[in-house]
Parts: sequence; structure tokens; C-alpha cells
Amino acid sequence: KLDKARSEVYEPILADMGVTYLLRKAADAKTSILFITKSATHLTIKLQTWVTVEDCIPLDGSWATKAVPPGSRMKGDCRVRLTKVSASELEMLTEFPDNWGILRDTLTVAADGNSFSRRVARSESLAITRYFMREL
Repeated sequence: KLDKARSEVYEPILADMGVTYLLRKAADAKTSILFITKSATHLTIKLQTWVTVEDCIPLDGSWATKAVPPGSRMKGDCRVRLTKVSASELEMLTEFPDNWGILRDTLTVAADGNSFSRRVARSESLAITRYFMREL
């Protein structure tokens, strides 16, 4: 579950992705919940916020194709793949269509194992960090 007190707002990332003003504000007002499950071949990441987004990504680093995120001006499909998988870190790269750029999503587990940070970056100069706590 998102720790809103420690997390940066998602607004600058969503604005850069063409998401409307009202949806950007709604995204930051809602407490997000993130579920991560792993099978022998895939990692499934489900984010529940103002919309639910679920990605099923091959563990071998190959690309998966999916519809662009809802609520933005982007149209069509994007590609996502895992670029790093370890016991403490997970990194995904998303390539968007029509020169909309990329999104790098890095999840790092804290030493206590009960929380993790999620750094979301559109570029070196446009990035935010969100913190999630495990619900016990």
C-alpha cells in the first residue's frame, strides 16, 4: 500500500505522458495498492489506483506488448520488458509509440523486507519516487 506521507506526487510524470489534469489529480488523491506475483516464466504486476493496470512480463527479458495506459493522449500499443530481476531489485522499461518516449520503473526492496521504493523515470531529469508498505 502506498505510503503517501513519504511519496512524491505522480503529477509531473503523468503530465509528461499526456494525462488530463483531472485524472492526474485523481491519481495523486487515491492511495495506490501494488500486487506483484511471480510464476516460473512471468512476473505479474497489478497496480490499483483510479484505474487498475496489470502487466504480465516475461522473466527472460523479452518484450510484451500491451495497450498504452488509459487516460493519456497516447494511442496504440506500447512494449514493456524486465531489464533487471534480483532478490532486492526489479526494473522494467516501457517504450511508448509515436515518439512518446520511455518509462523506467525501478522497485527496490528495503533491508527490512516490509517496504520498497518505486522510482518512476521518464528521463534523467524527470523522475519521482514512491514508497510502498507491505500490508501484514
